[in-house]
Amino acid sequence: HISWIEESEGIREWKRKLKTRLKKCDLFLLVLSPYSMNSPRVLFELGAALGLQKPVVPVLAHPEIPTRIPRRMTTSKPIKMEEFEEPVRFSRILDRLEAMAA
Repeated sequence: HISWIEESEGIREWKRKLKTRLKKCDLFLLVLSPYSMNSPRVLFELGAALGLQKPVVPVLAHPEIPTRIPRRMTTSKPIKMEEFEEPVRFSRILDRLEAMAA
């Protein structure tokens, strides 16, 4: 017995748009939460970004997310979401992201 899920037109369109948009971006922000860590779609997006050799910057959106992320999943040290709330740190984050994108 062989079973498979046929890709719907909507899924194919989503994959096409994802690839097009990833090609245009300079880097990929990977927002990590308990939900995203278990989302097949997020993992697919991460794989697509890595496949296109985009720099991956993890953003820790939840305190329970481990700060040590497998090196193969990312090209930058993680940023904690609360760092975006502090103007000085936010400015440093932007500088770092701009440097990575250059």
